[in-house]
Amino acid sequence: MRKFDSPTACCHARGLLHLCAALATSLALAACSTVEGLFGNAPAANTTPEIIVTYISRPASGAPTVIALATMTPAAAPVIATSASPTPTALPMPSACPAPANPTPPARPALFADIPAALTPYLSAGAMLTATRELLVGWGVIFDAPDGAVTLGGVYQSRFAPGDDLGTVVVIFDPAAQTAGLRAGDVMLYTCADGAVQLAYRAQDDPMFAGSVGYPRVLSTADVTGDGVAELSFVSGECGASTCFDVVSILSLRDGAAVHLIPDFEPQPFPAFTFAPAVGSAAQDLIVRVGQYASAGAGPQRNIVQTWSWTGDVFTRTRVMVDPPLYRVHALHDADAAFRAGDFATAGALYQRVVSDPGLKAWDGLVPLRDEDKVLGAFALFRLVELAARQQDAVALASAYDALKQATPQGSPGELYGALGDAFYSAYSAGANYAQACDAAIKFAEKTPNVYILLGSQTFGYANHDYLPADMCIP
Repeated sequence: MRKFDSPTACCHARGLLHLCAALATSLALAACSTVEGLFGNAPAANTTPEIIVTYISRPASGAPTVIALATMTPAAAPVIATSASPTPTALPMPSACPAPANPTPPARPALFADIPAALTPYLSAGAMLTATRELLVGWGVIFDAPDGAVTLGGVYQSRFAPGDDLGTVVVIFDPAAQTAGLRAGDVMLYTCADGAVQLAYRAQDDPMFAGSVGYPRVLSTADVTGDGVAELSFVSGECGASTCFDVVSILSLRDGAAVHLIPDFEPQPFPAFTFAPAVGSAAQDLIVRVGQYASAGAGPQRNIVQTWSWTGDVFTRTRVMVDPPLYRVHALHDADAAFRAGDFATAGALYQRVVSDPGLKAWDGLVPLRDEDKVLGAFALFRLVELAARQQDAVALASAYDALKQATPQGSPGELYGALGDAFYSAYSAGANYAQACDAAIKFAEKTPNVYILLGSQTFGYANHDYLPADMCIP
């Protein structure tokens, strides 16, 4: 299973919702009430992907931050012939599937790993969906709770290739490999060829999962790319000590092989997934409502809603909506995001909020940062020095540097950032070279670790951005 780095044990898991549907419902992130039209930021179809940091409710000040992603060239629209020639009558494609039948069920294999192969001849003999499901329930690899509240596993059909033939998706669970953190299972996709059934995909054989498929659940067997055939979308994951993480996979059959259409998706805590029609496209957008880490060590968190859109080749993240900042550190994160996006006006306004807005909260976590308002305020003043230099505004630069020095005398909570500002300003004054000034700030941070440690996850929890020496300057 794909892993990702995290300072805590629960972040080393590839996530899932809770182990039963009832508890998962209570832990999953409640849907945010989002009105796209309020801000006029509905995405146009087939445009250059971007991340738009849009406040779910109206922000106290400033405008949404737009973070441009790598430019992608949309696929050219198909040429539609307008000939007056009569449309030829389409001939039905011959079926490659076996005729429906009632074959003798096979015996259960001794090993869970042998079940996919054992099903192949049974399906090739014409076994139908209901009989296949009943067989797997009898084998104990699909589980239905008596009250109907929980179902583990299932059998599904959809048209995964051109023509009328249906492919069969089977999700099963290994009863001998169930723990509090992982319900091990498997996902198989069977297709038809030459009157027989063949195994086209198996999750446990997929290098993306490294042989471990935790709590697999089918999200959709619909066409989400708009090409007229279905894709298999399924969720899988694991639980850590306090938080469960899920990841979504979207598979398409191309030339008989399964291809991942959302390879860059990272595990998210307690997410909720839905598909919604894309604007101006036959494809569907994947909407991900990200939950929150259930650990005090995660630090302050905000509600996040991601949109992943079909580009013609893959699904890519095109929009991120977040709550407005309640905590000072989140206002700093938003300011940095605006700076990186080149939205200097928004960045400047948000840095000023970090400096002077009394309504922003300090994080009173396990080990609160003493004088947080002054420490983060001093760093925000340093960022304003950078911002002025980046825009080559000599007047604003002199003013910002003077404000930084006044706020960070020796012995003050923010004196480190006054010294950081000295290193940057001195290098910039020598030749008005922003890159050289950035190098000076980074070298200072490399020798003075507290400059970035005070801002990062060691102070504000692992759910928040980490800062490194290179982050002391935004190119």
